[in-house]
Amino acid sequence: MLTKRLTGRAINPHLFRAMGATLLAEDAPDDVFAAADLLSHKHRATTERHYIRARNLKANQRVAGLVSKAKKRAG
Repeated sequence: MLTKRLTGRAINPHLFRAMGATLLAEDAPDDVFAAADLLSHKHRATTERHYIRARNLKANQRVAGLVSKAKKRAG
């Protein structure tokens, strides 16, 4: 597999598509549904349900940051 040879890790086509949609959502959050066009989805709900993980990732990062700050203040 080309990705294994280039990066040391195999990335299957499905994951590669998900990564592309997620990166697009992270870089252009106001235009997240451009990923639907990128992935040729007929319905944007398919893109949102299966591919766009950026919102959850950002929320998790924000919560982790707040917890870290709270721990520093308490410690």
